[in-house]
Amino acid sequence: MIKKIDIFNFRGISHLEIDGFEQVNLLVGKNNSGKSTVLEAIFLNLGAINPNLTHSINSMRFYDKIDDMAFRSFFYNFKIDESIKINMTVKAPKQYRDLEISALYSEPRNGITINLKDVEGSENSALMSAKIKGLESKFRFKTSSKGNYQEFKSNLILDNSGVKIEFPQDYSEKLFGIFLSPRKFFTQDMVNRLEQIKFRKEEGMLIEILKEVEPDLQKLEILANNVIAADIGKNNLIPLYLMGDGIVRLMSIILTIYEHKNGYILIDEIENGFHHKTLDILWRAVFKLAKLTNTQIFATTHSWENIVKFNKVLEQEKFYNTNLFRIEHHHEKNKVINYDRELLDQTINSNWELR
Repeated sequence: MIKKIDIFNFRGISHLEIDGFEQVNLLVGKNNSGKSTVLEAIFLNLGAINPNLTHSINSMRFYDKIDDMAFRSFFYNFKIDESIKINMTVKAPKQYRDLEISALYSEPRNGITINLKDVEGSENSALMSAKIKGLESKFRFKTSSKGNYQEFKSNLILDNSGVKIEFPQDYSEKLFGIFLSPRKFFTQDMVNRLEQIKFRKEEGMLIEILKEVEPDLQKLEILANNVIAADIGKNNLIPLYLMGDGIVRLMSIILTIYEHKNGYILIDEIENGFHHKTLDILWRAVFKLAKLTNTQIFATTHSWENIVKFNKVLEQEKFYNTNLFRIEHHHEKNKVINYDRELLDQTINSNWELR
């Protein structure tokens, strides 16, 4: 279980430390406060030897290019001369994980030829700015506070032949994380996960939870072209995507948690697609599955209704392995406020600003 993260020079975060993560963690805050960036930082550290994850998190923000600007976008205020540092402490299994990401610059060449239109009208005295050809990741790892770090390197490099990924040969990751984007409800992974559950004849739990949204649901099928369809007692099966975003999103979350036992699930904008009246169903499912599968869950929200439901359901279910953190960003500085159960209750009952 991840207990602490320390982030430097990443995205919109100059420095932020969060300590005291529990099994289910909810990150709240205003837009652009850094909530999603914290999830991305956890994701990158969990996959520290996989440099392609930088491209993956940009793709989830609909920026699919791998170029100089994409590389610069990871650094706070585009400070490419300073490394990104993401350090995590994991309690079980005991691990100290330090990730450092640095820019790799194109090699200077004598007698370089450039196109005049590329610099025509420039207001800079310098002819050209340094170009980034890739990112270097240094991962330092140890299992004891008094032990020695082992270091591993990996690179993501862009050259004339395309994109190259260089992995270390002598390290195998034992932790794994899954990132659920609010913009992608239905994916091929969702079909694959359902297929595995059906193969093991374990879909009863899934149906039980989904029936709270659709009481007539009897079973789920996978049709041609990877279409998931529901039997709700009609003459024909109903494609899941016709039943509303809420049930699709709920199913995506349930399948992901259930199929990644002992893993780490990162859910950005967890309330996305849900009507406020079904948020209690969502949190009951999350608490139940987190306990059943021994997964650690990190979610973000900017919905006041969702915060209220989160607090209500954790009290109803007596699931107290939770924490809520408010992320703030003011005057180029980041800070976090930890709301324990007593403070959260007081804040909600007083209707104080929390989001």
